[in-house]
Amino acid sequence: MPLLDILNHSLQPNVAILPYVDKLDEKSFLVLKALRDIEPNEQLTISYGELSNIHLAQKYGTTLYGAGLEEQDKRNVVQANYTYGDYQQILYEEQMLKEKFSSELLIPFDEERFMGANLFPNKFEQSLLTRLRLSFLTSRTIMDFGGTEKLSQEVDFKSFFDQFNEDCALQFMIDSVEQDLKQHLKPKEVYLQRLAELEDLGLVDSVDKLNELNVLRLHINECDIAQKNLDYLIKLRKSS
Repeated sequence: MPLLDILNHSLQPNVAILPYVDKLDEKSFLVLKALRDIEPNEQLTISYGELSNIHLAQKYGTTLYGAGLEEQDKRNVVQANYTYGDYQQILYEEQMLKEKFSSELLIPFDEERFMGANLFPNKFEQSLLTRLRLSFLTSRTIMDFGGTEKLSQEVDFKSFFDQFNEDCALQFMIDSVEQDLKQHLKPKEVYLQRLAELEDLGLVDSVDKLNELNVLRLHINECDIAQKNLDYLIKLRKSS
């Protein structure tokens, strides 16, 4: 039985698993090396790597909280799919030109009904706006620039170039994140209240309760990430 595999993960592990080869006997072993002094009855822990809580929950069925929580949450990423809905019609305008720009500028563009997006806790992924600016390019904007050639010389889609285009890109993201918060998540206060109830019970005495704790913590973190991105987008929309 691979006993070393049952060691739990920690941001501050006290042991490490190292390979060892005995060249005389031509045998290989695993050595458990202490990284610091270990107290009696202290749990042995190793590092699974710099993984987010979402990754830990999906792969190992657990999350890390308490000491190092802020640093741990920085690694979390919310993955979402945002449906274009009423914006879909804009995607069909100048489709061949958009495909040309996509190939030349290496900006993803497709006609799918939704856009995959990653939301980070401490930054907004600017490449999302770059993709949307290309996707929401219209014939009117091209004419306002004086034609395709002039547009291609002056625009790289990484920054503001047209008010209507920018409004569409920002409003689509705002609507999408708001809808995601309402449809897929409950208000953060609901999760916090239930988490407090479980933590007041003290020792977690069942797998079901432990799983619920992990899910609640992840939902709280997802709410925080989505809200931070939404606040940034609203502020950007007001200043554009």
